[in-house]
This record gives sequence, structure tokens and C-alpha cells, in this order.
Amino acid sequence: MDTVQMILWALQFAMLGALILLVLSVRGRIRQHERVLEKLMQRQKRMRSQIEGVEAKVAKRKRTDEASGLQGVHRALADQLTHAGEHLDRRIGELEAQLAARGGQVVQPVADEAPPAPDAEVLLASEGMKSAPERNLHMVHAIQKTGNSSLLATLWASKEVVDAAMSAHFYSVAAMEDLKRKCEVAFSEAARKDAEHQYQRALATREFLGGLGYLKDWPGYEALPVPEHKLNVICAFRDPVAAALSFRYYVKSRGGPKDAAEVMQARGRGLQVPLAGEYPFHPEEHLKWMQNWAHHELELLYGISLEDVRIDHDKGYGVFETDRIRLLVLTTESFGRLDQTLAEFYHVTPDAFNVVKANDGESRADAAEYREAVKNYKLSGRLLDDLYEAPILRHLYSEDQLNGFKRKWSVDSEVPAGR
Repeated sequence: MDTVQMILWALQFAMLGALILLVLSVRGRIRQHERVLEKLMQRQKRMRSQIEGVEAKVAKRKRTDEASGLQGVHRALADQLTHAGEHLDRRIGELEAQLAARGGQVVQPVADEAPPAPDAEVLLASEGMKSAPERNLHMVHAIQKTGNSSLLATLWASKEVVDAAMSAHFYSVAAMEDLKRKCEVAFSEAARKDAEHQYQRALATREFLGGLGYLKDWPGYEALPVPEHKLNVICAFRDPVAAALSFRYYVKSRGGPKDAAEVMQARGRGLQVPLAGEYPFHPEEHLKWMQNWAHHELELLYGISLEDVRIDHDKGYGVFETDRIRLLVLTTESFGRLDQTLAEFYHVTPDAFNVVKANDGESRADAAEYREAVKNYKLSGRLLDDLYEAPILRHLYSEDQLNGFKRKWSVDSEVPAGR
């Protein structure tokens, strides 16, 4: 019996020892988990502190961008006042010259190049955002000689739909560098002033729209919140032969190169200028300009590839939307139905828009010379075939429309409709 009790006691002691060891092991694990949890909480605290630091930096950057945008607006407004004064002085001088040429007879002012779209538009747009932002975020953004002035004037005349609109030919990163260079190597004083004005305007536009989160090439774009209202962008493209010829006369009127020697001098200073005067003009240069513009001013600036915009060739326009941009792409040749195009883009009736013609060829001092040049300007069929095979043109225009351009400009007597 004593032996049995001793065995039972031994078993009890063994079980008690095992239980004590188990308790100690569990307590050890609990302490280990507590240390891990403490480390995790410390790490969470550090991460929270880092997040708060990043949020503070983003908020500071946003305030800085907003302040920078306002500074750009004030600079643009001052520049606009100066530029408008110069334009008025020049216009008064022209009218006085006309009056003197007609022996003192009073003459009616003819439509001249519309005053440069005011940089004050940036200020008006920013002020308008406070009351009706969906009606004030409008940008006419297109290459020269595609109808920018008419588009902008039409928007400004349609106050029931658009309270204020901005405009720019270029304001991407690449364009800013190019405009800065043109200020230094301009081929004439008039061209230098134009380049300086465009640079200041582009700078103000970038600071305003970039700070709001619309420009993909703006520093810190990914950190900025998606804007509540989309930016409406309107851009136009034109037959490169017609656009190049129009630009040729524009360059000429601004004191541009008159012969081969002046062209080579300008290009020797690093300036890519169209050929003007009697020297042959090459539309291929304008086509390359269009292609570069679409890449830098649409794809890199807004994140939209022109190829993604489906063009209705019968109507002459297409619309594409992102989470920040509403883009209208149209052709200058479709301006005959511009009121309908804008009405469909803004979801209103066509009578909401009174189409305004501005800075067109018929209103220029050299209108007769320009009309004669357009009538007589001809190119070889081979050159035209190569030119209109460009993917960007085949995207913007139908086969019949491209053949129509060929027939207009070809030295051949006839271009078959199916060619």
C-alpha cells in the first residue's frame, strides 16, 4: 500500500511540475507576443507620423502652387495691359495711315487680327470658379492658323454657356523651353514680342491649371487630388498645305524671312521657321509641327493620345474624356457647322452660339495677294500622295476629304476620286 501511495504522489508531483512548466511557457509566450505587439504599435506610430508629414508636405505644396498660380495671374494681367496698349497704338496708327491715304476721307475700320487673347482670361477663369466652375474651365488650345481666334471669340460671345475662356498655342514643358529660346533668337522685333507674350501667357496658364491638378506634366501631379470639375479643352487641326500657306503670310506680315539668306541666318541661330516670301515653302515642315504638337500638347500634357479620339469625319470632330479633361478635337474645315459642334459638345442648342470670325485671311491687308496665292499654289502629285499618307491626317480626315485636298493643290489637271 505504501508503494502505491508513493507512486501516486510521484505522479501528482510530476503532473504539478509539468503544469508549472506549462504555465511558465505560456507566460513566456505572452510576454514575447506583448513585445512583438509593442514593436508593431511603435512602427504604426512611426508610419502615422510619416503619413502626417507627407500630408503636411502635400498641403504646403498645394498652398505654394496656389500662391504661385496667383502670382502668375498677376504677372499675366500686367503683361496683358502692356500688350493691349501696344496693339491699340499700332491699330490707331494703321487707321490714321488709311485716313491719310484716302485724302482725309473717314473710313470704316476693317476687321484686323483680333487682339491677343487676354492673359486676364486666366484671372477671370479663376474668379469664376467660385460661382460656377463647370462654366468657366474652358481652354482653346491649338496650333497656329487653325482658327484659334474664331474659336475663342465665339466662346466669349456665348455668355449663356461660357462665362470665361482661356487660350494658348503651346504650354507643355517642351513648349516652354522652345518659347524661351525664341525670345532670344527671334528673327524680328515683332516676333520677339510675340514670343515673350506667348511665354508669359503660357507660364500663367501652366501655373493656374497645373496647380489645380489638370496637367499631367506638372510636378507633383500624382499627389494632387482629382479636380471636382473637368477642364474643357478645344483644339483644332487643319489641312497642312492650307495651314502652311497661311502661316507663311503670317510670318511675312510679322517681319519674317523674305528670302533664302534670311531663312538660313534664322536657322543658323537655332530657330525653325517656315520659308517665306519667294523662297519655296514646304508643307512637310508644318505636318511635322502638327505631329510634334499632338505628342507634346495632348499626350504629354493631358495624357490623351490623338489616336484615342474617335473622329466623326462627316461632322469633323471627336470627343474624348478622362477623369480630369473633356477634349473636343475638330478640323478647321468643319467650321461651317461650328455652332452645331459646340452645341453637341456642351449639350445645348445651336442658337446658344453666335459664331464669330476673327483673324481670317479676308480681313488682312494682303487679302487679295493671299487669295491669289491660295488659288495658284500647286504641288506635285507624288509629294501630295506622300504628305496625305501621314497617319495623323488619315485619322483626322476621310479618304474622300484627303482626295479633295489633293485635287485642290495638285499640279495635275485631275486627281481621281478613288485615288
